[in-house]
Amino acid sequence: MIGYVLERDALLARVVAQDDIDLVRTRLKSAELRLSNWIAQSYAVGLARLSAGGIDELPSAALSLSGGGTLVTVPNDPNGLKTIERIFILDLALPANISTVTFGERVFVRFNHGNEPLAWQGLRRLRQLFLSRFGV
Repeated sequence: MIGYVLERDALLARVVAQDDIDLVRTRLKSAELRLSNWIAQSYAVGLARLSAGGIDELPSAALSLSGGGTLVTVPNDPNGLKTIERIFILDLALPANISTVTFGERVFVRFNHGNEPLAWQGLRRLRQLFLSRFGV
């Protein structure tokens, strides 16, 4: 998952989530963040805000495939911000001891949802596939 740092004073990172938003909402145990300019160091972060519903427009073109990200956008969108699938915005509170962060920097986030048997993971993915095929 890729995000970027928004405000230096508030030390928030805005992150875009797509597939596993239900796990983030219901089973989030912890989150770990790494800055793109110093990938070796990880920081424990907390969830500050979670958008109530999904949106279909990226906050930045840098998150799209054409901008180096992983999210697919609508080909005929002139701004390259309209996504094919709905996305969810999360704000993560960074610890105050991060001194090397710069505005607009990319971050990599790993969410810990706890342990789950492989069979349950497979059933959850199958359910997601079924729901996406029928537009639910």
